[in-house]
Amino acid sequence: MAVAFFGIGTFAQVNAISDAMTIAFDVPTWVTALVLTLLVAAVTLGGVTRIANVAKSLVPSMALAYIIACLGILFSFSDQILPTFDLVITSAFTPISAAGGFLGATVAQALQIGITSWATEDLDSIRGYFYC
Repeated sequence: MAVAFFGIGTFAQVNAISDAMTIAFDVPTWVTALVLTLLVAAVTLGGVTRIANVAKSLVPSMALAYIIACLGILFSFSDQILPTFDLVITSAFTPISAAGGFLGATVAQALQIGITSWATEDLDSIRGYFYC
């Protein structure tokens, strides 16, 4: 997509937006790409000030839309809220859950020990990791 040419690495997001627009509203991919390219260009080519101004107005709107969407989903599935809490509580105290927690803690501890011991080694021995 053309938005990726701006060097901001958003090709995956643009592709997802294009697919969603095509599936939901039957908008051709090139139209979505063109609109996104123009919007991104208008913001990024305006410099840091324009980026800050757009973010200042866009972020609160996004947060409000997110809260409204979450409340809408909770309202739509309100009959499933109590069964969900029941499922979480009853599933948390099973042997398989305990084993998963133990395994996760073991991996986290092994990583912590490995990283700590590697970081405290002598600088000459660390150079062996990076230089051939």
